[in-house]
Amino acid sequence: MSEHELTSTLEDYLETILNIVSTRKVARSMEIAESLNVKRPTVTVALRTLAEKGLINYEPRSYITLTDNGEKIAKCVDKRHHVLRDFFMEVLNLSLQESETAACHMEHSMDNNLCEAVTNLLTALRNDQDLASRLKKAMKTAGKTGKCKKVCKGTALGNKE
Repeated sequence: MSEHELTSTLEDYLETILNIVSTRKVARSMEIAESLNVKRPTVTVALRTLAEKGLINYEPRSYITLTDNGEKIAKCVDKRHHVLRDFFMEVLNLSLQESETAACHMEHSMDNNLCEAVTNLLTALRNDQDLASRLKKAMKTAGKTGKCKKVCKGTALGNKE
């Protein structure tokens, strides 16, 4: 099973379980519910689905762990999240909160080629501070046009600033 056969919600569950398991070795439905800010019955439905797909080890009222395939998918989603978040912060100069929110929304539709391209760009900019500085200066100059703000001004999309 590839990560493309999962909904973004199920990918979020896997990523959350990975994060919990990385510090506590096992996850509990209560911790997952708190982390995702959902009710426990909602978690139970998702856990059953993930268990049916062979991505987690789960029995009601028991600990939850990832299977090898579940861990592989969770790590992939987590990698994409961090690549996007770092790109938004380091290259686009967005705040941590803006970067986290955008990364959460976009990580699910990012394919391997895009992930690799963004990773390569981040690596190049981290390794060449002169290049990074020139790019940021060029972006600042180009940004003075405010084209997006002009087009979206007065719309619900334009108010998300």
